[in-house]
Amino acid sequence: MKRFFKFIQIAAVAFFLSISTFVFWASFHYVVPVMMYHSIEDIEGHRSDTVSPSIFVKHMSFLQKHGYNVISLDELVEGIKNKTEFARNTVVITFDDAYENNYTHGYPILKKYNHPATFFVPFTDVDREGFLSAKQIEEMIEAGFTVGSHTMTHKYLPDLSVEAQADEIKASRLKLQKKFDVLIDHFAYPNGGFTEETKRLVKEAGHTSAVTTNRGFDRKNKDVYEINRIKMSNKDTNDFLIFWKLTGYFTLLKTPRSPY
Repeated sequence: MKRFFKFIQIAAVAFFLSISTFVFWASFHYVVPVMMYHSIEDIEGHRSDTVSPSIFVKHMSFLQKHGYNVISLDELVEGIKNKTEFARNTVVITFDDAYENNYTHGYPILKKYNHPATFFVPFTDVDREGFLSAKQIEEMIEAGFTVGSHTMTHKYLPDLSVEAQADEIKASRLKLQKKFDVLIDHFAYPNGGFTEETKRLVKEAGHTSAVTTNRGFDRKNKDVYEINRIKMSNKDTNDFLIFWKLTGYFTLLKTPRSPY
């Protein structure tokens, strides 16, 4: 029996030391969670890029209820460049692909909770059926939301020649700026794919940052041209799961994926 209690004591000490070591290590490796959404609508079954309006409300209300500091992508990028130590409850919200339901369902909910967000738009999809119209984008810009570039035609960049990549990247920024009379500073790689050459082209086109999905080997988001994001889904209904995704360590502890 004495041996048993001694074993329990040793195990307890080892567990405490492991937790303490992790907490100490984690305190120096916090990464601001960047939430990634695509489509906001009710559908039958499950689709990985779709969150229902009711679940989206749950996510946004969770942020408000628990006092999260929701900042813009502009603030995050400036903070990374200036090596700012962000509060541990800081998050950023982004949307890819410019689905019309971002306006019809997502936009009113964001306004209700006063959360800033960035919408990444493939230029040729503007005014297409099922996608954001120019008028809707203008309204969101006037309301203080940010628009970023998502290439011209949403092609997977690593599959293209350097010249074709440059056209997709540069033209989308110039055309979006001209159409909406705003600076387009941020870029999102379609499907998260990029190479070092792609990053160079994005930077040369004048963007101040680029976001991916869960790709690349910069787990700490120190490189503003490969900012990892966290995909939010319809399965994120449990408060503990939402909390875990937003701790600032979720991305850091995931297995690194090739950028292309």
